Amino acid sequence: MESWKKMIYKMFDLLYIPESLEKIKGRVVLHVSDTPSSFYSCLNKLVTFLDPLAIIHTGDLVDEIKLGLLPNRLALYSKKLRLLARILEGEEKRKVCIAKKSR
Repeated sequence: MESWKKMIYKMFDLLYIPESLEKIKGRVVLHVSDTPSSFYSCLNKLVTFLDPLAIIHTGDLVDEIKLGLLPNRLALYSKKLRLLARILEGEEKRKVCIAKKSR
C-alpha cells in the first residue's frame, strides 16, 4: 500500500510522508530552509504530522520575495510571513529558531 501511495504523491508533486515516521511524532526537531509561500501548505502538513519539539529555520523565510530588490513588496512579505509564523509556532507556541546569515 505504501508504495502506491508514494507513487501517486510523486505523480502529483505532493508531499509524501511515510507512515513509518509516526513513531517519532512529537519527539523530533525539524530543520527547514528557504520556504517559498507555495510550500507553506506542505510545510503545515509536515509540521502537523510530526508535531516537532522545535523548528530551526535557516534560509529565506518568504523565499520568492527579495526585499533587497523589491522593497515595495514589504506589505505582501509581511502578510506571508505572518502565515509562516502561524505554521511554525503552532497552537502550542513551540520553540522556533531562525538563523539567517546576512550578506
